[in-house]
This record gives sequence, structure tokens and C-alpha cells, in this order.
Amino acid sequence: MGDGMVNEVGWDDYFEFYFWYFGFSSVGLFFRFERFVARRFAQGPGLLAKTDRIDAWMLAVYGQKANPRIKPLALNKNTRLSELNARRRQLSQMMVQEQNRLRRMTDKLLCRRMQVHFNWLKSEYDHLVEAIEAEVISDFKTGQQFELLQTMKGVGKRVVAALVGELPELGHLNRGQIASLVGVAPINRDSGKL
Repeated sequence: MGDGMVNEVGWDDYFEFYFWYFGFSSVGLFFRFERFVARRFAQGPGLLAKTDRIDAWMLAVYGQKANPRIKPLALNKNTRLSELNARRRQLSQMMVQEQNRLRRMTDKLLCRRMQVHFNWLKSEYDHLVEAIEAEVISDFKTGQQFELLQTMKGVGKRVVAALVGELPELGHLNRGQIASLVGVAPINRDSGKL
């Protein structure tokens, strides 16, 4: 396998750590394949043992033999925006849970305490929405994407913030590739097995 290439096998946390630790400039190209396919490739010649050394060798051989489509590395993911969106979703879920608990509660004192907690969650949620908007405004390219995506009917600030934060490939892939990446593309399963 040539220098400047990475086999990326779906281990997103390790992949992100690699680029955080070594920097984006150390790797220019990458290709991605599924763990299941790579494991079946290893089982073909009878490699049933699983160690780091065997895995590394097998992935290098797979990268040479499978001749995968190589794509340029375009991961300019806005990690801060992604984390802010994740926290916004968490707070939104907690607010719904507190409202559901509040509806069932009969004790007045507990109702007041739960209302105080709900108000705190709401204020944190509002601060996060402001932080998300500030993050979008701080980057010119992100701001442009944000404005463009909001021109579509039915797409609001929350959806756009999630798309911009979680899909750095947006604008670089066609609609079929994006649909496949997100997991909403129709894929035939003629054998009847999932």
C-alpha cells in the first residue's frame, strides 16, 4: 500500500482520534469498506486468528487486492457544531421526560421542584441554540451553507445545523451518494435477508 493512504474500517472514533492526533495534512487519500467484508476477506485464506498484527497485515493486503475506489479526504467536520447539536438533542429529550413526569406528579412540592428543573433545562437549551447560531456565523463557508439550505421548504435552523455539523460531505457528493451515506437510499435485498 502506498504512502499517504489509510484503510478506514468504520471505526469512526479511532479515525477521528488519528486525525486529531496526527493532523489532516499527514494523510491525503482514504478508502472505506465494511468490517464484515474485510473479515470475510481474511477468512478466505483461512486467517481465523484475530490479532492487531494480523489485522494490520490483512487490511494492507485487502487495500492492494480489492482495488477500492480512492477518494480525497474531505473531512472538514465542524466538531464543535456537531457537539453542540448532540447536546441540544440531549436537552430536548430531557425536557420531554421532565414534562411527562410533571404530568403524572400529584405532590405540589415535587411539582414545583420539577418545574424549576424544567425551567433550568429550557434556559440551557436556549443558550445552546444561541451558541449554535454563533458557531454558524463565525465561519463564512458554514454560514453560506446554512443560508443556502434554509431556502428549501420545510428546512429550519435545527435541521440545517444538524446537516452542516454532521455531513461535511454535503456539497461534495451527489444526491444518491448522500442518501446512501445517510442511510435513506433504497437498496435491493433480493435474497430476503437483512
